[in-house]
Amino acid sequence: MQQSYFVRKKHAAVLRNTESMVRRLLKTEVIKGGAAGFSEKELTDLTIQVTELFLQDNVCLDLDLSEPLYILGDIFGQYGDLLHIFQQLGYPPKTRYLFLGNYVDRGNNSIEVLTFLFIYKMRFPNHIFMLRGNHECEFVSCQYGFLGECNKRYSKKLWRIFMNAFDCLPAAAIVENCIFCTHSGLIPCLDKFALTDLTKLRLFITDLVRRPVSLTNNFLLTQLTWSEPVMDTRDWNKNPAGLGQTFGENVVDTFCQHFDLHMIIRSHDLLEKGYEFSAKGRLLTIFTAPNLSGQFHNLGALVQLYRMSNSPIEVCGQIKVIKPSSKPTRGLRIYYPLNIEDSLASQQLGQNTNSTRKGFGSRVSVHEHRKRDRDELSLVE
Repeated sequence: MQQSYFVRKKHAAVLRNTESMVRRLLKTEVIKGGAAGFSEKELTDLTIQVTELFLQDNVCLDLDLSEPLYILGDIFGQYGDLLHIFQQLGYPPKTRYLFLGNYVDRGNNSIEVLTFLFIYKMRFPNHIFMLRGNHECEFVSCQYGFLGECNKRYSKKLWRIFMNAFDCLPAAAIVENCIFCTHSGLIPCLDKFALTDLTKLRLFITDLVRRPVSLTNNFLLTQLTWSEPVMDTRDWNKNPAGLGQTFGENVVDTFCQHFDLHMIIRSHDLLEKGYEFSAKGRLLTIFTAPNLSGQFHNLGALVQLYRMSNSPIEVCGQIKVIKPSSKPTRGLRIYYPLNIEDSLASQQLGQNTNSTRKGFGSRVSVHEHRKRDRDELSLVE
């Protein structure tokens, strides 16, 4: 009883301190790439508290669309871009978000990215959901920048605390029983595991991913975070990256038909225009960080899913493209604010797939459509 009292008291104290932490995260110099100036104790306390919240989430999240949901792919330490997305699309609890992993490495502000997301997970645990990516592990993050960032600004001990949090992240999400979301890959050998429906799939993922768990030591996590599609092949093949496997279009089709799913949404791959459809529209890949590391000049993208109550289409979706503004701001560093707008390509999905679902084309529709009045959200600093 006494221990429970002190746990609640600690949680309340950390929650109160998040107000001060948010104010520091919103400073102009931080948005433009500077450090937020947190103490190591602040980051440690926050991360320990949010780790408990991750463990309260299911390993395979079951999400409905009672409220619209934004799905985001790789962020890679680009805190300023992440903040601009929230400023334009809305903060929780006004807006719900599902992140598909890869929060750290490559960019210079992985700590700010994690702190920002952890704070909103603490404040609104039912409006921020975070999956695990392949960079949320010791093996990768010690090579691609995150360990170096922690060592330079704090200590290896803090990096270890972040790793403990990563070991507790959920592995996948199913939205409205018709869209499967994961960082990258699927599950091989479905016939061997006797997975006949989504209920058994959820139980299977829960049983195999016992948290806390190291990514590289877990077969299923490795498949979900490292395996990737290669559309000019069939079946499962060895992944040149060394972990996971590659899979062909027929694997996507089989997975969707087996579980009566409309489509799969994943991230993991850098894409020039921020998103890509494959497997006859069943597989959507999104990459959210625009102009990755200031080198690749790629657009970013995210997906908005929502339910239309007055429409025969139960679940709808829209891709939003993220691109830097042509007008930079100046200050501590030159920074390009983001424009977020609906994709202008004209295409409707769900009509060209060979699903066994009765009425499939009228159940789910993800659009890249032209709006009469373009919904362009431009942040002015």
